[in-house]
Amino acid sequence: MPEIENLFTPNSYGDIEMLLEKYNENKYLLVSFENFTDQVEAQKLKDFLLGMTYAKQGIAYQYGNIVLFSYLKDVDIDDTLNLSSFTWREVNKFVDIHEKMDFGTVGIKIGDKVSFKDSDIGFLVASGNGTPGNGGTMVSYEDRREIGGFSLLYMTRRLLGGIIPEKTDIFELWTYKDETLRSIHNRNMGK
Repeated sequence: MPEIENLFTPNSYGDIEMLLEKYNENKYLLVSFENFTDQVEAQKLKDFLLGMTYAKQGIAYQYGNIVLFSYLKDVDIDDTLNLSSFTWREVNKFVDIHEKMDFGTVGIKIGDKVSFKDSDIGFLVASGNGTPGNGGTMVSYEDRREIGGFSLLYMTRRLLGGIIPEKTDIFELWTYKDETLRSIHNRNMGK
């Protein structure tokens, strides 16, 4: 494997503050999950970073245990990161199903209640002020059974028992006032 600058190898979810600082500073983050012994914790961290990447309309690539999260615009990522000798396998282009969608494009804000299909557990929006470009996709338990916010992707995976079927639009699985988030987004975007 070629030497890569700025490759972070966190040991636990507790390293998230350092990762977020580096991500915001560089607009990309290269993370190796090889040091994690707890795969649930590794998945939680990966999902949080994916949620943040969704909110910033970015992309993610994975090669083995290494994941590149990026929201660089109009830049050749291979050139920027000197990874031309690396063979990257694209995992998700968020512009596919999740194109430019966050709670802002749905028009919901911190404190609004959302629901997951076939679940009686209440969730509150934990990010954004309800305007496009200021939304994010963080939720928290309404009853505060666990403190903190979770990415919509992480919570969806958790509620589905750990696996999200390929090509699933997670925004079809969540509702606000009995309407799917995807449906509200599409109406707001004139689709």
